[in-house]
Amino acid sequence: MRLRVVKCEKCGGTVQLQQGAASAQCQQCGATVSLVEVLRVEEVLVRHFPNPTPLRLGMKAHIRGTEYELTGRVVLGMVEEGITYYWNEFELVSADGDCLFLEYDEGRWKLTETFVPQNPIGPNEAARLRPGARLVLNGGAVMVTEISRATVHFVEGELTYAAKVGDQVAYLDAGYGNITYTVQWSEDEIEFYRSRMLSDREVLVAFGLRKELAALEAREKRRRSQRMFAAVCLFLSLVAFMGWSVSRGGGTLVGRGEVPLRSIPADGVRFGPVNLNPGVHRLVIYASMTQASAWVAGVLESEDKVELVGTQRDFWDERGYDADGPWHEWDLRSQFDFVIKQPGRYYVRLYTELDTPSGNYGNAGYELRSGVIYPMYFLFYAIAALTVSIIVFCISMPENLKKLAESVGDDDD
Repeated sequence: MRLRVVKCEKCGGTVQLQQGAASAQCQQCGATVSLVEVLRVEEVLVRHFPNPTPLRLGMKAHIRGTEYELTGRVVLGMVEEGITYYWNEFELVSADGDCLFLEYDEGRWKLTETFVPQNPIGPNEAARLRPGARLVLNGGAVMVTEISRATVHFVEGELTYAAKVGDQVAYLDAGYGNITYTVQWSEDEIEFYRSRMLSDREVLVAFGLRKELAALEAREKRRRSQRMFAAVCLFLSLVAFMGWSVSRGGGTLVGRGEVPLRSIPADGVRFGPVNLNPGVHRLVIYASMTQASAWVAGVLESEDKVELVGTQRDFWDERGYDADGPWHEWDLRSQFDFVIKQPGRYYVRLYTELDTPSGNYGNAGYELRSGVIYPMYFLFYAIAALTVSIIVFCISMPENLKKLAESVGDDDD
């Protein structure tokens, strides 16, 4: 028998309105509570707890070959770290009295039914369980994932059980994959539920909501297009990264020279000439040394000694021993890419300032390479394409992104 459970406005007692009854009397004070007044109160409260789904009271659903009617909705909440999390629970009743519960929690659907476990437990045993504990209900062990207390915040329609605002029930969730178990208990009774997750499509098909189903299909089609576009961007990003990596060592060697570091005068050493044609070129400078450091610069000059472009760096080489054994660190290379617009004869001048008088210095040298594919174009394109790919993937999969954020939040806790 379906019923509505409300609170008497005069004494605060519990009043149960049976299915089809126009009124009922409070068992504590004898006051009469009418169905019209109950519906008026529900209409006021529904503004505080609106139904976030397309489901409405009185709708019919076909599940596993049986027709069910949506008879009631309950809004429950649990408090975690001072924050109340709400979810909706719809009761579905068939003509022969079979009941199912459809839960909607932050965009996810779960279909629940009662069952009798092969290995039942009592309220006291359930109260002693903790997250991570093993629970055996139907032969196989499942892990307890959550233990909390739910509070009823809103009730509308008719239910097959007594529920009013303010009621509380202890519960635990356990399970694995798509199948979960819920155990609810009070001091003197305990109930067992078995659930499985449903997709939005399964729910809309069950209730025959064609308009919402068409909108879902359009949204899924749009998201598939978004994911395909994101995949193309990701592929192009990988190609660009590969091009950037290859181009860093590309080009044809057209000039090279070396000189001992200690023999470089204050005004530098000039190498050349080297004939360069219009295009992208690369100037590389390098040095060799041991337990020493030095500032080294390489400058590209025109025939009349005008400095055009250059690169410089503090080169160094250090080695030693520590608790982990010998170590060796160094930085002995620098490069710069540039564009030549006018063909001609060019020169390279090397400068240096030695920082370690007693250091073991080798040679400083340069390389000029022509026909270089400018790598920064590849790098910029690769980063841009990767960023677009990530953004579009996130837009196309908001539910998965939300789950990921929740899992990261749980790990941080």
